[in-house]
Amino acid sequence: MASTLSGHTPIGMGYDLYGWYSFGDSNLPLEYGIDRVRRGIKQGQPSILLVKPQLLPWGTSGGSGLLRHYVMIYGYGSVDSSAGATGKYTSTFKVWDPCDATTHDMTLDELITAANAAEVPGDITTISPKI
Repeated sequence: MASTLSGHTPIGMGYDLYGWYSFGDSNLPLEYGIDRVRRGIKQGQPSILLVKPQLLPWGTSGGSGLLRHYVMIYGYGSVDSSAGATGKYTSTFKVWDPCDATTHDMTLDELITAANAAEVPGDITTISPKI
């Protein structure tokens, strides 16, 4: 999927498949992954997120648990941080679900819940712009 998307973007831009490995370890991989998604959106390039559809806030429960699905992250919202020097943190994401062509707002916690271990335990898998 990343190579197909890259074939339809201007030269010098493109997409890579990557994971936010061990995102719980000091939250640094999570922060780097979120930053990469934000920077891509600022450049007009959305990211694609691998999820377990039954864990999406609008998903339906049940199923085998083996089914995977992609959603597109095309926007985000930030709020002021009480941590002082860190400034703002990403609190919500704008997501498009190609299954039914609907848009949704997802909190960071909802995103992590739906994406965690969709491919590898302790990982969040995305296709994001090369930055």
